[in-house]
Amino acid sequence: MTPDRWQQVDELFQAAIELNPAKRAAFLDTSCAGDEELRREVDSLITFDEQGLSLIDAPAFEAAAGLLVNDGPELQEGERIGHYQIINLLGAGGMGEVYLAQDTELRRKIAIKLLPAEFTKDKERLRRFQQEARSASALNHPNIITIHQISQVEGRHFMATEFIDGETLRQRLRRSGLELGETVDIAIQVASALSAAHQAGIVHRDIKPENIMLRPDGYVKVLDFGLAKLTEQEEQGRTPIDTDKIGTSSGLVMGTVKYMSPEQARGLDVDARSDIFSFGVVLYEMVVGLAPFEGETTGDLIASILKEEPVPLTQYAPTVRDELQRILSRTLRKEKKERYQSIQDLLKDLKDVKEDFELESKQRHSAQHGVSLGAVSTSAARSAVQTLEAFSSMWRFSIGVSAWAWRRKVLLMMSMASLVGFTMFLTGASSDSSTKSKPPIESIALVPFENATGDSEVDYLSDGLTEEVIARLSKLPGLRVIARNTMFKFKGKQNHPETIGHELGVAAVLTGRVQRQGDLIEIQVDLFDVQTGKHLWGEEISGKTSELTQIQASLAARVIESLRVKFNSNEIKRQEKDYSKNPEAYQLYLRGRYFWNKRTVEGTKKGIDSFQQALKIDPNFAPAYSGLADCYEILGGYSVLSPDEAFTAARLAATKAIEIDESLAEAHSSLGDIKQTYEWDFAGAELEYKRAIELNPNYANVYHKYSGLLRASGKHADAIAVKKKALELDPLSLIINAGMANVYLFAGLNDQAIDQARKTLELEPNFPKAHEVLGSAFMEKGMYREAITEYQKARDLDPGIPDYLADIGCAYARSGRRHEAEKVLDELKEISKRQHVSPYVFALIYTALADKDQAFAWLERGYQERAPGMSDLKSNPGMNSLHSDQRYVDLLRRIGLPP
Repeated sequence: MTPDRWQQVDELFQAAIELNPAKRAAFLDTSCAGDEELRREVDSLITFDEQGLSLIDAPAFEAAAGLLVNDGPELQEGERIGHYQIINLLGAGGMGEVYLAQDTELRRKIAIKLLPAEFTKDKERLRRFQQEARSASALNHPNIITIHQISQVEGRHFMATEFIDGETLRQRLRRSGLELGETVDIAIQVASALSAAHQAGIVHRDIKPENIMLRPDGYVKVLDFGLAKLTEQEEQGRTPIDTDKIGTSSGLVMGTVKYMSPEQARGLDVDARSDIFSFGVVLYEMVVGLAPFEGETTGDLIASILKEEPVPLTQYAPTVRDELQRILSRTLRKEKKERYQSIQDLLKDLKDVKEDFELESKQRHSAQHGVSLGAVSTSAARSAVQTLEAFSSMWRFSIGVSAWAWRRKVLLMMSMASLVGFTMFLTGASSDSSTKSKPPIESIALVPFENATGDSEVDYLSDGLTEEVIARLSKLPGLRVIARNTMFKFKGKQNHPETIGHELGVAAVLTGRVQRQGDLIEIQVDLFDVQTGKHLWGEEISGKTSELTQIQASLAARVIESLRVKFNSNEIKRQEKDYSKNPEAYQLYLRGRYFWNKRTVEGTKKGIDSFQQALKIDPNFAPAYSGLADCYEILGGYSVLSPDEAFTAARLAATKAIEIDESLAEAHSSLGDIKQTYEWDFAGAELEYKRAIELNPNYANVYHKYSGLLRASGKHADAIAVKKKALELDPLSLIINAGMANVYLFAGLNDQAIDQARKTLELEPNFPKAHEVLGSAFMEKGMYREAITEYQKARDLDPGIPDYLADIGCAYARSGRRHEAEKVLDELKEISKRQHVSPYVFALIYTALADKDQAFAWLERGYQERAPGMSDLKSNPGMNSLHSDQRYVDLLRRIGLPP
């Protein structure tokens, strides 16, 4: 039976069973007039339905699904159902069990989908299974699961399908990521399957990784037409049928929420374009490993699908092709009419991307073997072919073209193609040709602008303008901007832009020169390509000092325009926000951040003083409140202030910053640290960190903090990946470099921790935190003498931090020098009479002394006062010896950490 015939039979059957039996006969007499075979098919299905023998509906099997809650599988190994012998249970979905079986007649393995007997009483489940079976069996395509038989034996309803020996796309994504070429190949095969279904009038409506199987030989199979809906097709001479009765009706949400189209999530009618949206969600997830829409609850997720735009691919995969981003953007449009209107158009674009991959691969292969292809660009070549195809299409459908004329034009096209190719070969045409727009710049570093006035009092202008442009660019998604802390290390140095760009791994470098004459400011900015060293753009901007805010905004806008990156209006508005129009307040804020970033007690106190002065001048300067919060968090973390004193002050400051400006990423990052370190609200902390990243994807410190949260939860691989992102944005930051070493240490990668700590000390030999981490890595390797030396250096550099003294005590204890360790304990107790000392550091020393009772006594005190180190209880290697003790497990539970 053809797909169209199946559709006709099923439409009439679905409509007929909804009617009163008295009206059913008249309806079928009219609908099947003159077609006796059609009437017999429909009557047969109605009889089956009335006897409870209708074909079962269940979503196509999901091999990884959990078993149904019952007394065990309905079929046992070796049992037969028809001529199929059961081998084993593969899995179970919401409405059925799936078995691997042997076809005893054809001697092949097949899959049996069986609906439990109690489900056959559910008319809707029966109908949905029937819908799946008919929809899938009507399709004949290499990328769609094959249906062998639909039947029932002794009251057991089942469907026999081909057995796919492989793994689901979900399993593959969890096991390892996909190469971009592999992603495109899978996407093409799935799109081909959907194309065949859509041409048969079938909408899948549940495209997701669980319904895509990958065979070892590279073939892809699309499963589960359990939610398929035959699209309405009105043909001349046929009575229109209400196809909403097939599958779901308006107002009822069906499918898997994360992969739903906006119209599907709203319970509206769907068509083939809904599959295109779901396909786009899957493609996005294949490329970056994350879904484009997220939410804590189903309602939040649906709201995200309906209202939010996905983060650009380049934020997660900087090297991804622009063409792939364009495809995904068009696929994930909220309005159906703005998406691809057919899967065939989408499939064509995907094949073009694959063609680029293949041509580039051939070019690389030829280059390796000494063969020149004349530097012909793949995109330029494809453009020429597409132009010829357009001519071909135009001529082919011209009215009145004779066969000879057509052949003559074909010959002309071939000549043109040869000429285009030969010309490209001679000229070395490439994608950088003037006929093609230049690609956008995706990463940039801003060298601190030169103060050309010669007056140090004007530094605030040059530094402030640099800061302002960095801050504005950092808020734009898809653009990687090297952080201020790293860039200001180049201030006053005569480095060539190309050298700086290569060192920092960016595509472009912006330089600037500021001069003030009386009340007039002149600014010259220049943009350089790192790979070629070419000058890409330059401009001079001038104005009065009283117009500094407007000058800053104009400068940032022109730089953004020069990058050739397209941003939406919300993104542009976000970077345009001004925080303080008072230059003095702004300079005090920058001074505060400078001291805060030293991560010393003295520097932190100076930072607090600077932020407070800035707020006296401008009480609504939100970033200054965020800076205060960060400083108080450091004093609490270093045991200089009690947790209650430090983190109460920090929360008040962070909350005030958010009250003034909810969109300030720095404030959300500060609040996340408070929730993590003091309040032990780990879920709340993660939400704050993610909100900060959303607001400013280039704010390195939030990745630094978020990595600490992942580390504390024992997610070491994720912590390392996120810390690397922070380091990518701020490669010369001392605290982030030392933090990278610390993440390696907590993950048990001691050699990597040592290497990273030494790299940090190459940047700054007197950075105490790096000495501390290096000492801890030495201690974990049993190199106690080296550990004590590094801990002592940290202590000498910043004697105001009790933690460094405690580190020395731990090293004494671990090396068997108990007497020295006990002397350190006594010294810490004396210090605690003058300033706060965290109970957590006492617990670390007692743990190293193998005195578990004392260790847990101090940990209990740490729990009561919410000592900052307690949030690291799970992952700190210094606590490893306590893991088998039930008191340790109980502490983790009370803190809210997984055991």
